[in-house]
Amino acid sequence: MHEVRCILLNGIRTSGSGHGGGGRPSGLIGWLLVAIAGLGMFISTPPSAGPDEPIQEVTAWYLSGHGLRPGSIELFSVPASFLVDPCFKGKADVTASCAPAPSTALATTSTSGVLGYPPPYYWVVGVGQRLAATLAGVQYASAGGRIASFVLNLAALLLLSLYMRRRNAQWGTFLMLVSTPMAVFLGIVVNPSGWEVTCGVVLAAILSEAVWDREALESSAWPKTTTLMLVVASIALCLARPIGFVWASGLTVSAVALAPSLNRRLLLRVACAVVPGIVLGLLWYVTHPAVAPTVSATTSSAIANLDTSFAASLVYFPLRLYEMFGALGWLDTPMPGLLLLGNLVAWAVLLRRMPSIGKAAMLCGILGIVIVPSVIESSVSGGWPFWWQGRYTLPFALGFVLLLLLRSGWLVPRTISIVSGIAILSLGVMVWVNAVRYDFGLDSYDLPASLGQQGISPARLALSAAIGAVLLLVSAIVLFKAWRMAPDLPPNHRDSLQSDAGL
Repeated sequence: MHEVRCILLNGIRTSGSGHGGGGRPSGLIGWLLVAIAGLGMFISTPPSAGPDEPIQEVTAWYLSGHGLRPGSIELFSVPASFLVDPCFKGKADVTASCAPAPSTALATTSTSGVLGYPPPYYWVVGVGQRLAATLAGVQYASAGGRIASFVLNLAALLLLSLYMRRRNAQWGTFLMLVSTPMAVFLGIVVNPSGWEVTCGVVLAAILSEAVWDREALESSAWPKTTTLMLVVASIALCLARPIGFVWASGLTVSAVALAPSLNRRLLLRVACAVVPGIVLGLLWYVTHPAVAPTVSATTSSAIANLDTSFAASLVYFPLRLYEMFGALGWLDTPMPGLLLLGNLVAWAVLLRRMPSIGKAAMLCGILGIVIVPSVIESSVSGGWPFWWQGRYTLPFALGFVLLLLLRSGWLVPRTISIVSGIAILSLGVMVWVNAVRYDFGLDSYDLPASLGQQGISPARLALSAAIGAVLLLVSAIVLFKAWRMAPDLPPNHRDSLQSDAGL
C-alpha cells in the first residue's frame, strides 16, 4: 500500500510540474478527438439547423460591418443563405431536403432583426462570413460563419490543451469527459452559446491553476501567463452572452471553495484578474435590457406566482440534463434513450467514487446547476416554462465538473477511463444520429423514418458515417484498456491520498 501511495503522489506532482511524459500526447489526443467529433457534426448539419441560427447569422453580419448595435435599426441587406427556412424545425421525421440548397441562395434579402448581445463573438463570425462571400460567393457566407465559429472554439481549446498538458497528465481525458455532444454541436453552428461553453471550460481550467497552485500560494510572484489567461478567459466568458458574468462569478467562487488552502494575497490576485470581466459583463447586461424577452399575454398569468413557477422549473430539471447531453438542433435531434441512461449512470458512479468535497463546494454546485437556472427561468418572462434550455447551464455545469476532475480525478483512474470511453462512444453515436436525422428523418423509435429521399448529399453522409466509426473504434480501445486496468483504490485510501497531496 505504501508503494502505491508513493507512485500516485509522485504521479500527481509530476503532472503538476510539467514533466509528466504521459501528459503531452494525452492532452492533444483529447483535443483531436473533440475536433474530429466536431467535424462530423459540421459535415452532417444543414444550414439553419442550429438553435436560432438565422438571427445569429444576421447579427454577426451586421455587427462585423457596423461594430455595435444602435438603438434602432433600419432595413439592411444580408445574404439570403442566412435566412434559409428551418422547415425541419421541431419535426424529427422531416429531412433537410425540404430546405433549398445553399448554392441556390445567390441573392440578398432585407431584414432589421439584430440581437443586442455582446459583440466579440459576432465580430469573429462576421469576418468568416465576409471572407467566404468574397472568396467563394455570397451563397457561401453562411458556411463561412460556421467555419469561423468552429475554428474559434477549436483554437481556444487547443491553446488551453497546450497550456494544461504540461500541468496535468490526464488533461486530454478530462477534456473528453466535459465535451458532451450538445457542447460540441453548439461549437460548430453559429450561436454564442457554444463559445460561452468553451469559455466556461477554459476559465475553470485556468482558475484551478491560479487558485490551487502551491507555488503561487508560497510565492510573492505570480506567473504572468496564468494571470493573462485568467483575465482574457474571464472577459471572454462575461462577454460571450448576456449572463456570462453569472457563470464566471460562480466558477470563481467554486474554485475558491474547492481550494486546499488560500491566503488573502492570492485571493486578491484572483479577484483583480477576474473582476474586470465580470464588471464588463454586468455593465453590458444593465445597459442593454432589450436582450430580455418581453412578456406575452399568454404567459403573464402563468408566471404571476413566482413560487409556483420556481417549483415547476425544478420539476423540469431531468429534462435539462437530457438537453445538456444531446438534444441537438432545435432540440429535435435526440440522444437515444439507452445511451442517455448510460451516460447518466456512468456520471453518477464517477461522482460517487470521487473523494468527498466540502459543504461549501457542494453548495456551489447545487446552486449553479440547479437553483440559479431555475431562479432565472422563473423570473424571466417569454416562453416559460421552456425558455431555460439545458444548453444555457452548460458553461457552469461543465466548468464545475472540470474543477472536480482536476481536483481529484487522478485518484480514480479506472473509473475515469471507463466514463471517457462512454463519452467518446456518445460523440460517435450522435454524429451518426445527426446525419441520419437530416438525411432520412427519425421516427418515434429514433430509427430512420424513410430511406427514399435524402436530405444531405451522399458524400456528407459517408464522411459522417466514417467519422462516427472512428470515434466508436477509439471508444472500444479506451474501454478495453480500462477493463484491463487495476481497480481503483477503496474510498478510505483515496481520501488519505488526497489529504497527503494537500487537496
